Amino acid sequence: MIKTATLGFPCIGENMELIDAINNFLSSKISETELYKIGRKIRRDNLQLQQDIGIDIIPVNDFTWHDNVWDMSVMIGNIPNRYYWEGGEVPSDIYFAPIVGHRKDKFEVPGMECRSWFNTRLFYTVPELQDVTDFAISDNKVMQHFIEAKEMNIIPRPVILGPISYILLSKVYDADDEDCTEIDTQRTLAEIIEVYKAIFVNLRRIGTKEIQIDEPFLSTDLPSVYQDLYKTTYEKIASMIGDIKITLTTGFGYIGSNADMIFSLPVDCVHLNLSNYESQIDYIVKNKTEKEISLGLVDGSNVFINDIEKSVEIAKTVSDYCSGIHIATSSGLFESPLNIALDKKDQVYSKYLASAKDKLKELVLIKDCLNGDNDAIKEAKSRSKLLAKIKEEISFTDKKIDKYARGDRKERLDLQKNKMNLSHFPIIPLAMLPNFVAEKKKNADHNILNLANDALKKQNNLGFDIVTTGEYDRDSEYFDYFVNFLNGKVINTTDGFIKTYCNKYEKPPILFGDFSFEKNAEMFSLLSSVVENTEKPVKYRVIGPVTAFHRSYILCKNEYKNEYLATLSVAISEIANLAVSHGAKVIQIDEHNILEVMPTRITEYTPLLSGLGVYIKNIYAKFKDEIQVHLYITNSNIFTYIDDLDNLDIDVLLLESSKSGHDVVKNLSGYKYQGDIAIGLFDPNSIYTPSLKDLQNTLKTAIRTFDIEKLWITYDDNFVKNSDSFVKTMLNIKDAVFVLRSKFDN
Repeated sequence: MIKTATLGFPCIGENMELIDAINNFLSSKISETELYKIGRKIRRDNLQLQQDIGIDIIPVNDFTWHDNVWDMSVMIGNIPNRYYWEGGEVPSDIYFAPIVGHRKDKFEVPGMECRSWFNTRLFYTVPELQDVTDFAISDNKVMQHFIEAKEMNIIPRPVILGPISYILLSKVYDADDEDCTEIDTQRTLAEIIEVYKAIFVNLRRIGTKEIQIDEPFLSTDLPSVYQDLYKTTYEKIASMIGDIKITLTTGFGYIGSNADMIFSLPVDCVHLNLSNYESQIDYIVKNKTEKEISLGLVDGSNVFINDIEKSVEIAKTVSDYCSGIHIATSSGLFESPLNIALDKKDQVYSKYLASAKDKLKELVLIKDCLNGDNDAIKEAKSRSKLLAKIKEEISFTDKKIDKYARGDRKERLDLQKNKMNLSHFPIIPLAMLPNFVAEKKKNADHNILNLANDALKKQNNLGFDIVTTGEYDRDSEYFDYFVNFLNGKVINTTDGFIKTYCNKYEKPPILFGDFSFEKNAEMFSLLSSVVENTEKPVKYRVIGPVTAFHRSYILCKNEYKNEYLATLSVAISEIANLAVSHGAKVIQIDEHNILEVMPTRITEYTPLLSGLGVYIKNIYAKFKDEIQVHLYITNSNIFTYIDDLDNLDIDVLLLESSKSGHDVVKNLSGYKYQGDIAIGLFDPNSIYTPSLKDLQNTLKTAIRTFDIEKLWITYDDNFVKNSDSFVKTMLNIKDAVFVLRSKFDN
């Protein structure tokens, strides 16, 4: 029997209700009861939609206020000690602590580190494991959501993160014990599995027939010890789960050397991502099995229509080598917008695009074709022709990558610091300033020049040595802002938002061929005004080509990867060079997390990074040595590829640090990065405001780690919402740095 299956569905809401609800709750504008009411409606709407379209296997526990990894931590009671949780149900203030921190009486504590969810646009909260944790069920969300579906006459498939992937996603961290650097993995895993057992018992009791266990590390390089651990762990799970069927999903890459082990595990169904890794069919053929196979045929990470005829052929091939097939999404549809609306001038392209809702229909269409439905077969042929047509139209003009000709980095930095009159430990902003959207709304005439001049005064008062325009002329902090100045096969949607992490969201642009930068006289008017009104060096921010590539929806992304990257690089280089001609002395390039575009296998990092570096360096290849380049990396887990970052010849590397408990500062000790490094001393969106003493202690550690001539000071996160906290902490930083300068400047 052929079944359709969704691995997960967007929970953002039809009109971004979830984002609005979280923001309103965190700002005390709505109650917890109102928050939960909105969540229930979104879940019911999602369930009803999937049922009405004809999806056979509908997920629950895919809904999250925050992220699914943190939800797993909450479910098993792995809450950091600093949040003063005393057991029992986790209250909402602790639930949202990873992103905003936590306040208990007069005590404030910071949030948690977030990292990229493999090679996706999504992020997750890094679990913190300690030597001793009393794991126990502390949240019944998965049961509650199952019952909600059951009340709608739907028997859903609960989704749970697998225990081994949970361990591998974690870090050993105890804020109360700096000497805690390792744990007994086998013991910790055994303790966690006991909680899983209790969860399975509860799910079986309320009528669960099958469960989806996500083990994304199965598509990574696994040492033999972990391959063995998977075998013993899933033998235990099989013995405790009773007659509940298990679908094991294998992540965002290809399973490679793990294939034989995966097909030997005691599970009922194995899911493979075939939309991006079609060659995985070979693993199915080689491991002919009595298991069912879940075919990830509909791409959950893109917005272009599916080649239905091709998907049908793949399904027919695989069906001969297994006991049954599921027609499924490649992953959860969390990277797919619920809706895709285009401006009138772009509506001609709508026929090539598929929203998350449309992807559900594609699953059903593939199934109908396999069942011999003539109307479905006719529609599949039509859609495949349509897709072939737009693919045939892809072409690119040759893009010239400039020869890199900048001078010696140390000499450059000396020149820059002298020209910009910088002292030790320069304090720098990232780009935006607090509440820029709110301030624009409050200012009825949107006089952005007045806002920028006011922001300039604030930056001077806060001690910034380099200043920014505040970006009051931008309607977004992401790549979609720059798309407004690109001409060609590139479009923005009007409502194609996706939830990336808790209350954070993006609206990825759509690229489907060649494009170029179209000069706009107004683009740099704010920059020019700020330059005229200050003697301090002014920074201008652009998106990096790798991040722009990864965060866009791209047609034939793999086939034309180098062409797209070169086109992006040339366009961004033109923007950056024009910014310099309008007076910018510093260009900040946001490669938010270069790991996002990395493959899931670490052995492929270095050759890929070396190739990507060409497109990043092209942006500043023609800069005079007096122009400074900053590269902003938002993920602090950079140690795997620090050498490649050094090869980019960046003047100042900007690193998030505070969200990880300053792991960057601790772990870069002994490494001689050739450029300068700016560390984020605090998270401006957290209610935790580090004291002057806390900041001084962090700076002391940083001084022991880095050459004092190379250390810069900034904060974590481009988009600052909490104005009061930001100002208070920046004034503390100003005071702390003043003391240090009095010691080292002479």
